[in-house]
Amino acid sequence: MDQLQNKSLQRKKWLMYLLLIAIFMLGFFERFAPAVFAADLMAEFQTSGSMLGTMTAMYFVTYTALQIPAGVLADRVGPREIVGIGAVIAGLGSLIFSFAPTYALVSIGRLLVGLGGATVFIGIMKFNAEWFAKERYGLISGITLLLGNLGAALSAGPLAVLLSYATWRNTFFLTGLIAITLGILIYVVVRNSPQEVGFNQTQAVSRKKNRNRWDKELRSVFAEKSVWPVLIASVGTNAVFYAFVGLWGVPLLTDSFQLTIREASLYTTAGLVGYGIASVVIGWCSDKAGVRKPFVVVSSVLACVGWLGLLIAPWQSGWSGFLLYTIVGVSAAQMVVSFAVVKEAVSPLVAGMALALVNAGVFLAVGGIQPLFGLIMDMMSDGAQVSGVSVYTFTHYQWGLGMMFFISAVGMIASMFVKETYCGREIEMEQKEVNEG
Repeated sequence: MDQLQNKSLQRKKWLMYLLLIAIFMLGFFERFAPAVFAADLMAEFQTSGSMLGTMTAMYFVTYTALQIPAGVLADRVGPREIVGIGAVIAGLGSLIFSFAPTYALVSIGRLLVGLGGATVFIGIMKFNAEWFAKERYGLISGITLLLGNLGAALSAGPLAVLLSYATWRNTFFLTGLIAITLGILIYVVVRNSPQEVGFNQTQAVSRKKNRNRWDKELRSVFAEKSVWPVLIASVGTNAVFYAFVGLWGVPLLTDSFQLTIREASLYTTAGLVGYGIASVVIGWCSDKAGVRKPFVVVSSVLACVGWLGLLIAPWQSGWSGFLLYTIVGVSAAQMVVSFAVVKEAVSPLVAGMALALVNAGVFLAVGGIQPLFGLIMDMMSDGAQVSGVSVYTFTHYQWGLGMMFFISAVGMIASMFVKETYCGREIEMEQKEVNEG
């Protein structure tokens, strides 16, 4: 490839990547935004903690259910179609959410946002595998999650400020319009591989025609034993963090320490920023070190430390609270290395399915943890209400935090059984031996 062709390829690649990142960031914003206006939702729709958790978890239910189909489509069709169409569906869901007059309809809107968003992460990870060198996969995955978490960070402190001037309905109406616009642009501009724009790139994953039945490939992914410890470890770091910062992290502070929503959202912002920065650092360090497992294990241990601290340490609003929220956020960056392990443990032809399986498991856990956290608090409370909204104390939240610590401890044990892939080099050597044999 001559220099002119290479420059043209790079421009096209980064333009497509930026479009995908834009919808990825918007998806993170929509995922975590309800935590900031949780009290408004409870008051407007007269819901209990468990009902609120169920409503917000509708996103994760559909997101989870569509992960494996999205992985199959990513491998068979490509990211352009699934992300473009998914973004439009998510945008329509946001519009319904913004206008919904009832609890049932607002839940349906949330469900559609999750349905459309289900394609985005798998699509962008598949795009990264096609367009970026495998030696930089950990780094580019880290950068991707960092940028995604900037969207999540906007759903905390900045959204709390915005809600001083606009309503949550106005906000989601605008995000719906943006998502639909991005979906159309992605469908028009993005291409699935360098070959589709007339280039050959030896670093990209081959998109040779795969004639195997997709169900046979999916069964092979489920049968891959190395995937399951990674999934369980990721639930213990990433799922518990997403469930907490996506709903209960802000109410815990407003109910227990009488912080304003704007003040409390700074703590979840700290966790999300820590998550984003750590994603780049852990991805880069893992690529440079040429190993994966130590980073998975250390992250799992860090998650246990953070949740145990939130549960039993004498922390308060202030630096100690910021520190603990940041610790659980940093530990969740394990996901970068987890996805790298999964990608390197399977054939490139089924990488989308394998990534989807792990992502589905994580978000299935999030969808269960959020309402279970609220249910536990409802069971432990005395039923007191103010203006139709349930009243919780820090003692009630501690029961939920205890559940978080238990899940992270199980994840830590699973991390000990994660297979070391040596950034894919061991797999390549095994394949070479098979071919030579």
